[in-house]
Amino acid sequence: MTLWYIAILGCVVAVAGICMYTYFNRNLTRDLNILLEQKAEDVEQVIDSYEEENLLERLQKKEKTVFNINGRDFLNAVRYAVEDNQDEEMFLQVFHPDGKEILRSANMPFGVNLIKKSVDLHSQKEDILTTNKIALSPHKYLYLRSYTMPIIGDGEILYIIQVSCSLESLHLKLAKLRTVLILVFPLAIILIIILSLFLTKMALSPVDNMTKAIRQITSSNLKQRVDLEGADDEISRLAETFNDMLSHLDSAFAVQQRLIQDVAHELRTPLTVLRGTQEVALNKKRSVLEYEEVLNVNLEEINRMSQLVENLLVLARLENKEAVLKMHPVNLGQMIRQILSNMKILADQKQISLRFICDEDVIVDGDEQQINRVISNIVDNAIKYTPEPGQVSISLFKNEDSVKIQIRDTGVGIDSKDLPKIFDRFYRVDQSRSSFGYGLGLSIAQSIVSAHKGTIHVQSSPQEGSTFEIVLPVKHDKFD
Repeated sequence: MTLWYIAILGCVVAVAGICMYTYFNRNLTRDLNILLEQKAEDVEQVIDSYEEENLLERLQKKEKTVFNINGRDFLNAVRYAVEDNQDEEMFLQVFHPDGKEILRSANMPFGVNLIKKSVDLHSQKEDILTTNKIALSPHKYLYLRSYTMPIIGDGEILYIIQVSCSLESLHLKLAKLRTVLILVFPLAIILIIILSLFLTKMALSPVDNMTKAIRQITSSNLKQRVDLEGADDEISRLAETFNDMLSHLDSAFAVQQRLIQDVAHELRTPLTVLRGTQEVALNKKRSVLEYEEVLNVNLEEINRMSQLVENLLVLARLENKEAVLKMHPVNLGQMIRQILSNMKILADQKQISLRFICDEDVIVDGDEQQINRVISNIVDNAIKYTPEPGQVSISLFKNEDSVKIQIRDTGVGIDSKDLPKIFDRFYRVDQSRSSFGYGLGLSIAQSIVSAHKGTIHVQSSPQEGSTFEIVLPVKHDKFD
């Protein structure tokens, strides 16, 4: 970043210096051209004024001599004009139309005629500005900027005025400017380097602090956070985002650790049973019936462990978006009736009545098997935790873009402190009532509903029953 900053600002300074030099060069040259043109016009005005005065004087004396370019009066006028407009750096010359010099200023330091550009009646100002190189010695030259102005009268060139100026002063000014720019450029680069290092260090200092803090964070101290800077800038927002990521990682690690502990706890009981029955069976010779009993117990425990592993795999696929839902139109009314029909035997054993409220059949897009699993699990729990006699009712409602399924029971209910956790893995409200489950049913139900872009929540009070509400979209995104 520092090198790029130095390179960019160095280029900017260099371009700015070149532009400044070009600007001053053009302005100085333009001012010199204007000065040369004004000086030539001044000479012309003096000559014309002298000619008019001389002509009036001759008319008053009734002399017939005409003022002309070859006359002595004209030469006097030219001499007067040249002497009147002469300064140290200006060189004046007056020429015949044929290019022969009539007069030149006395301050010209060389004895040769000034090289001039030929002019005609149609010459433009930009065409008669020239730069001449005069050799004063074999190794010394004088550079002149010349302005040649033809004086035209009666459709012909009467004489030519040429004003020249040495470019030494202009070159000296430009040389000084170049010297200043050459000296300023490295100083500017040095200053840019210092400022770049300072600004870069100041800008990246929070990043360095974040890097040091991040290096100290490991899986054992995910609760540590990066300090947020006071200003609301990109660095503070980055730190905030990183802290949010740490929070998610901390939660994920906590869930993972709890999952490992829960799985180990759940597997301990069936493994203990398996080992105990095997040790008892091997302790002495048994009858065939006793061996069959041991094998049946072992098979039951193996099935329980297989069911646990299968449920965990289903949860993992759903939460990692790896489970592919087989989406197609599902008749919820028909499905719920079939579920209640299958649950009737279990409900009748506990004297629990099943009720279904639905005005019309409702069709949604979803995975029929997975939705059936959700509703069956909740209805099964409702029957298990509803003392006899009791009632479990299912209501089905539909609006424009979603359907609502309410499963209400008259069971023991759930305490308010347990409600936020009932969808967690392996969470069971009452361990004594949960010997037949692992606490994964509601977690799977929530993952299935989320995969269908729906929601599920529960309302419950102890001894007043529970109400589970499932909301599913009528049309899934995949079918839009």
